[in-house]
Amino acid sequence: MLEQLLAEIKSGTTTSPITLADRLNTTPRMIEAMLDTLENMGYLTSINNECQDNSCGACPVAGMCSSNQQQPKIRVLT
Repeated sequence: MLEQLLAEIKSGTTTSPITLADRLNTTPRMIEAMLDTLENMGYLTSINNECQDNSCGACPVAGMCSSNQQQPKIRVLT
């Protein structure tokens, strides 16, 4: 399933764990765990320092984050 998740991310059309969970027929919590695994494996990198003030500011993915969290965890392909 990690390969399927990575393929979805590479397609560039997915913006949230909820969407990924729907597409892969699993839960958002499982997607988060798999995203953490892909990050640990070096396939993804987190961008989270830019979001500390809750504004997009200089964030390289400004406008793409659809998270309702105070400090969303945004990951990009490495």
